[in-house]
Amino acid sequence: ECPSGLVDEETFKTIYSQFFPQGDATTYAHFLFNAFDMDRNGSIRFEVSMSVPAGLIKSSSYKSSDPRSCK
Repeated sequence: ECPSGLVDEETFKTIYSQFFPQGDATTYAHFLFNAFDMDRNGSIRFEVSMSVPAGLIKSSSYKSSDPRSCK
C-alpha cells in the first residue's frame, strides 16, 4: 500500500482508524500526523506511522496488566 515508504495524511488516517474501530479517530490522527510531519511536506515515513499505534497499544496493555503502574 505504501511502495514509496511514505504515507500521506489520508492514508495515515485510514491506517490509524483500523486500530480504533469503535470511534472516530480522524481528528486525533490529524494531530498525530502533523506532529510527525516535521518538515511539513505532507508525508511521513511508513515506519513512523506504524510506530504510533504500536506504541499506544504496547503502553496500554502494559498498564492494564500491572495495576501498580497506575500510581
